[in-house]
Amino acid sequence: MMRRYAGKWHRFVQPDPSGGSYDFTNPQSFNRYAYVRNDPVNLVDPLGLDPDIDIGTFYAGDIVAEQGSMGTFGFGGEVGLVIDPVGRRGQGPQPQNPQDTRLADAERDLRARLEANNGDNSCAKLFGGLKVALKKLDESKIVFRAMGGPISLDGIRISNGPALVDAVTSGRNVTINSDGRFMANNGTLPVMGRPGMVATNVNYFGMDDIRSAALILAHELGHLTGKLEDDSIKAKDPAGAEDRNRSRVYEACFKD
Repeated sequence: MMRRYAGKWHRFVQPDPSGGSYDFTNPQSFNRYAYVRNDPVNLVDPLGLDPDIDIGTFYAGDIVAEQGSMGTFGFGGEVGLVIDPVGRRGQGPQPQNPQDTRLADAERDLRARLEANNGDNSCAKLFGGLKVALKKLDESKIVFRAMGGPISLDGIRISNGPALVDAVTSGRNVTINSDGRFMANNGTLPVMGRPGMVATNVNYFGMDDIRSAALILAHELGHLTGKLEDDSIKAKDPAGAEDRNRSRVYEACFKD
């Protein structure tokens, strides 16, 4: 990416440095901060330099490569990525950052467990049946937010503590802790404020990163469907309820 882009404002925060992108027949080209001359339906500009590529009828994930180049959308020696216009999770374009990648992998794993044996399995039944589970999962709005990771007060001992939240569900909104276990790397997480120090064996039940993340997602699905007990800070025994809920999800969905 040649220029910084602010998704919040749908604008580049650096002007277009390419003089060749001026077009005296198109006034939009003189706005050096706009993306693809304010015409993202018909144009793409992965490098942020020259929005003169008409995407035509290509769809997210289509592979189009010119001779000598490879990628999801190749043109003029440049290789870029076609963005999915309808935001399908788990299909279409390849995720663009580690959080999206992990979410896509975890959701794919969970869906496979729910759909096993055509939905006639303990996992789907835990959430009220396959149809209910998939509907709630599809309707959910999942975002990431930094909510704190492992800590060490003395630089020697590591404590997950009550601050290591996995995720929080409110209505159909699921907020996943981007500092937490969902983003574990080979079962480890960096200790906050301690460069080079990591917490190990953070994944649940000794599972790999994807399965552990899928369990966290399934746990939140339990709250989306109303099939798990309240384990929020308002509960009488949040920690105990969380452990019981996690064990129920593991037994129903992940204990092979």
